[in-house]
Amino acid sequence: MTNIDYALIYINYLLEKIYKGISPVHVVKRRSKTGVIARISPEIQSGIYDIEHIKHLGEYSELVAEFKTTFDEKLSHCNNTALYDRLESIQIVDTQEEDAKVNGRYNEKTNRVLMYTTQINKHKNPNNRRRNVLFHELIHMATSYTKGIISMVGFSQKIANKYSKGNGLNEGYTELINQRYFARTVADGSPVKISYPREQVLAYGIEMLVGREKMEELFFNADLDGLIAEMSKYMPTQEANILINIFDLFEKKKSDTDMIDASAKAMLANRIVQKHMNLYQQGIISKEEYEFKLLEVEMFTRGYSLTKLEDGYCLEPIFVEDKKTISSEGYRVFQNYFKRTEGYGELYDEQRILDYKDSKFVSTYLTVATAEERDKMDFSQVETIEVIDHVSKQYKTTPRKNSSDLSGMLEELDTKPPETDNKDSSKK
Repeated sequence: MTNIDYALIYINYLLEKIYKGISPVHVVKRRSKTGVIARISPEIQSGIYDIEHIKHLGEYSELVAEFKTTFDEKLSHCNNTALYDRLESIQIVDTQEEDAKVNGRYNEKTNRVLMYTTQINKHKNPNNRRRNVLFHELIHMATSYTKGIISMVGFSQKIANKYSKGNGLNEGYTELINQRYFARTVADGSPVKISYPREQVLAYGIEMLVGREKMEELFFNADLDGLIAEMSKYMPTQEANILINIFDLFEKKKSDTDMIDASAKAMLANRIVQKHMNLYQQGIISKEEYEFKLLEVEMFTRGYSLTKLEDGYCLEPIFVEDKKTISSEGYRVFQNYFKRTEGYGELYDEQRILDYKDSKFVSTYLTVATAEERDKMDFSQVETIEVIDHVSKQYKTTPRKNSSDLSGMLEELDTKPPETDNKDSSKK
């Protein structure tokens, strides 16, 4: 951002205060209709940071040093300017005050983290909670850039703490990054505190669309403008902005959050499906890869991530570590089940997502995993699986057909990209 750009934003902010009719968020970027400020972060300044500079943090010094090491090792492709600039002057303060909404808070203007110790100590494992909260706030620090009245923290933008955009998305993606690299919450059977679960899932959906590494780079550049540009490769810019704004409704709206959530998931799922449908039709990805993407999208709408391993597949909740793996043969059987379900390969609407809120797809996957682990089931000779009881994971299987019958069955199950109108993909 140039000084002239900043001056224009500041002038319009002052005019709004005087005339009460001009909103700076609509004029912050020349020739832009999105109301988004161009990034102000400097270019990457890589190098070695002297860890001696953070020994003033007392009991938190070791955790901050761990954060810095993890960042350097796992996020080397991202801008480290804010991290290195702010580490030297960061303040971490314990407070006995209570804030019902959060356990920690970061102020990008003062470069200070508040740790609400009274609330943190209420958790079953306060040390783990303290670690999670601190790393979340340090990610805010590592994505913060300010210029005068303008603050950019990750995907959140504020003018004089009065006008803002992207805060919900920023909180969701901050915690997603925290869970992925710094402080993964483990499902151990006890109650766990999940921060921003809806926001995490939707942020994961945007990441599926634009790519993980690209979104991480934009995040640590505090480049919301760039993110919207990437999203606009696959949807109208207006739709991208609607999705960004939806994140903020979860905090502000007390009712209909399920419908809002389902609408956003449907919008994202359809754009992801269309993206890979186009790649399949162009011959860039294989039929097998396209079918995997359909299943990956389905699991995303249920709050799960599905990944391909060297020797199988892994499913886990997006916001907590609880991995369940299956073999390649188990995956084949599960795919056969998925292909036979109503609506397979079709685009999503809100009702389809709401109707399957307690997803039998997830339960069936978990049953396959249980069959392999508990019952030592060899799925190489199995064609289909039917779950009899989703709680106890009781099931029955159909033997694999011979080669001639199998050929005809595979032809019947062949995945053909549906004919869709790219101008309106929010409905089936």
